Amino acid sequence: MKPGCFVGVISVKRALDREVMNRHVMTVMVRDQGFPSNKNFTRVTVTVRDENDHAPLFVSGVTETSIFESSAVGTSVAQLSAVDQDRGSNAEISYSIVSGKHTNIDTSFPDPSSPAPVTLV
Repeated sequence: MKPGCFVGVISVKRALDREVMNRHVMTVMVRDQGFPSNKNFTRVTVTVRDENDHAPLFVSGVTETSIFESSAVGTSVAQLSAVDQDRGSNAEISYSIVSGKHTNIDTSFPDPSSPAPVTLV
């Protein structure tokens, strides 16, 4: 550090949440102690990076449905939707069936960005 150079510090006062405010813009002033004082200004922009701090949520709760045993292969059984409040890759959603007997149910969910239909195969 150069002689006569003084350091100012900007620090976090409270927890940050990117989903509430993703950018903080402030003007910082520096002045000397002379009379009259001389001053200068600069703009500081702080961008808050996203963390994977939100779990995806199903838009509806438990889904119950029924279907006739004579239904054609490819018949839609249910349509599920979920959202994630994170951003970017942290908000990408994938679906999978993790329990239950589903030998006649298609377990591939083609487009994670759209509601996921569960179909009979």
